[in-house]
Amino acid sequence: MKRNTLMLLSMIALATFFYSCEDVVTTKSGVKVSYQKRGEEALKDSSVLLVNMKYTTDKGFDIFSSDERGGPITLPYYASQWDTSRVFYEVLSLCKVGDSITFKINATELFVKTFGAPSVPDSIGAESEIQFYVGMQDQMTFDEFQDYRVARLEKEQAKMMAEEEERTIAQGEEIDLFLTENNITAEVTESGLRYVITEQGDGDKPAVGDVVIVHYSGMLMDSTKFDSSYDRNQPFEFPLGQGRVIQGWDEGIALLNVGSKATLYIPSALAYGPRGAGGTIKPNSILKFDVELLGIKANDEK
Repeated sequence: MKRNTLMLLSMIALATFFYSCEDVVTTKSGVKVSYQKRGEEALKDSSVLLVNMKYTTDKGFDIFSSDERGGPITLPYYASQWDTSRVFYEVLSLCKVGDSITFKINATELFVKTFGAPSVPDSIGAESEIQFYVGMQDQMTFDEFQDYRVARLEKEQAKMMAEEEERTIAQGEEIDLFLTENNITAEVTESGLRYVITEQGDGDKPAVGDVVIVHYSGMLMDSTKFDSSYDRNQPFEFPLGQGRVIQGWDEGIALLNVGSKATLYIPSALAYGPRGAGGTIKPNSILKFDVELLGIKANDEK
């Protein structure tokens, strides 16, 4: 809330500056474009533009922010197409690299005529004015853009991996606290899986590719049950170690002998991660499974 308030105040101050200055250009279609800053490098035909962009309703509510999406958006620039396109592109075609501008576009013009939406969202209103804040950051050739896209993807993946690693550590600490509070002693694998063998079987351990027969009950850490083969009186079968189930299951079931019962405490990275699963398993949920390895049978697909 505090951050949004500061951003709104900054926008108001910025808009006040824009409209109090004399550096205003009117496009052929009548849009008034106010310049906060002027660049010098002209846009090059058949290039890719890096654009920082934010647009809001006429009441100051955010609709889109490239900053919130992780960085500038990319727009392919073809002079002949933009010259005959809608008002939005008419305005951008006036820019140079380094320009910072603000302007307003009618909501119907933007959403229906430019974006191709069937209608303006009810929360905005067809006759309202959409306020834009645009900074033309850079331009590049299409070959340069391919390198940029790869580098950005690698950066995003590295960030996601770091966040996932931090989350797994934090969830491990959460599981350990639960175990300590409930006087439960668990084994911990390198991946972060916690498991407790509650009844040791004397059968064989399954190998990768074996079809295992398992009874289970799946719960959240607060014991909310989301699935159970016991309730259906129908064991679950799957080929072990082939990605047919969540990673925590492939790893956990492989630790058991036939006849064993165990409880698996599975961090979200070894379960459904940020996507979650259904209505009960929210994104980044830790899962707890009571499992029983009933048997192993031949895999006909081997």
